[in-house]
Amino acid sequence: MDLLIILFLALLAWFWYDSVKARELAMKESFFSCQQRGLQFLDASVFLKKIRFRQTTNGFRFYRQYGFEFSKGGYHRYSGYCDLLQHNIQAIHLDIPPDIQADAEIINPKNQVFGFQPQKYLPLQNDKNKNA
Repeated sequence: MDLLIILFLALLAWFWYDSVKARELAMKESFFSCQQRGLQFLDASVFLKKIRFRQTTNGFRFYRQYGFEFSKGGYHRYSGYCDLLQHNIQAIHLDIPPDIQADAEIINPKNQVFGFQPQKYLPLQNDKNKNA
């Protein structure tokens, strides 16, 4: 019985840690997506809208959808959301109204779904020299 409780607590701790990592990734990439389009990412946070299991070729994975809010000038709030499959961003959706679409330089204004390539960070030149 004690082993079962320890196993349950370990599983709960892993799920919490995995959720925190996914939330941080969604927040960072949602912020960058807004910043690239000249939009203001509001409240510096994201919130969990959905969590489900999805079957992939590698087995079952967590699918999470995080919502966030953004603004063009700070007067009106608009909604967006970020789709993650495990720790891979699938898409970032911005519900941009027609009055600010042109200002935000939208790449795909018809369905407002943006295919997403995760940010790739390279070490600074000085960091490479320190490790050598």
